[in-house]
Amino acid sequence: MTTKKIAKSSVARPKGAAVKKIASQPDTVRVAAIQMASGPNVSANLAEAEQLIELAVDAGARLVALPEFFCIMAMKDADVV
Repeated sequence: MTTKKIAKSSVARPKGAAVKKIASQPDTVRVAAIQMASGPNVSANLAEAEQLIELAVDAGARLVALPEFFCIMAMKDADVV
């Protein structure tokens, strides 16, 4: 009979209390992706984003993603950041 040697992983594995801490964490995280129509008014965009974030958090989101440049949308291509 031949025995095969199993290679050890180079990945660090938590031990002791760290294992218990990881095991006690939830297996899932609820995330939200916000889609919004931004305009040139930064204050209005921030207020709308805040309201949408609150709705997402109230629905259980622990991570909320917003579009890039959500706080301002240029009216002309020349104004794009």
